[in-house]
Amino acid sequence: MAVATGLGLLIAHHLGLGAPLLEGLLAGKAVTAQAQAIIVPALILGGVPTVLLLLLEITVFWPRLPQAMRTAFPIPALWKRFLACFYGGIAEELLCRLFLLSLLAWLIGLVWHVSDGRPALGAFWVANILAAVIFGLAHLPTTAALVKLTPMLVIRAILLNGILGIAFGYLFWQYGLEAAMLAHFTADLVLHIIGDSIAKQIRAVEARAQG
Repeated sequence: MAVATGLGLLIAHHLGLGAPLLEGLLAGKAVTAQAQAIIVPALILGGVPTVLLLLLEITVFWPRLPQAMRTAFPIPALWKRFLACFYGGIAEELLCRLFLLSLLAWLIGLVWHVSDGRPALGAFWVANILAAVIFGLAHLPTTAALVKLTPMLVIRAILLNGILGIAFGYLFWQYGLEAAMLAHFTADLVLHIIGDSIAKQIRAVEARAQG
């Protein structure tokens, strides 16, 4: 994590990306207005797509999931699910956006760049989409440990995680790492607090139906 963060900071700085709020604080600047400006975009892009994807998961994917996936994972206590949101918001954004997205944008920018040498607009979008797909695929090993992977499960992982990854990448690119972290934290609140509570109710209903 330390190596990825350090390299990510170096590459991001070279591309004009980074963590502007933290950098401003370390430089002794007032960042209140800048912090306020990221709240609404981060909450919208973190919350709205997640609610829609949660509805998609419940109505489309959940009924088609293998039984092992529907019952194997114990749902932790509420306070543990809340703490888990910090992992996604901090660790995954350091790895997937600060490091991976910056690295991909820099590599693609070596051949697709504007006159000042920085990656072109299209290069950033390609890097963002690739980072989001990799973010989605990274969730598959846990699934593969339970069941045999199918095209539906792969599509589910890429879709449910990749769409959010693109949103987080856009925020990182436009507003900075802190905005991506806030959006990811918001998304995880929806998934882990609301989504897991719904999953617990669905399991209870299914258990009564089978009993």
